[in-house]
Amino acid sequence: MASRCACKPRSRRGGGQHVWMRFKQHRMGYWSLIVFVAAFVISLAGPLWSNDKPVIVKYQGHTITTFRS
Repeated sequence: MASRCACKPRSRRGGGQHVWMRFKQHRMGYWSLIVFVAAFVISLAGPLWSNDKPVIVKYQGHTITTFRS
């Protein structure tokens, strides 16, 4: 004899999707995450504009780039 469960069926979503959906409902936390990720991505480009070697130099009418060796 098979016993019948009176409980509701489990969702097909994984636990991570459930947590992500709950996190997205908290607007301040969601936007804070977006700002943090954007700041992190921008910080990865930091060495390009704040290094001590110039990328392009214009000297006596000639343009010199450091990309070519």
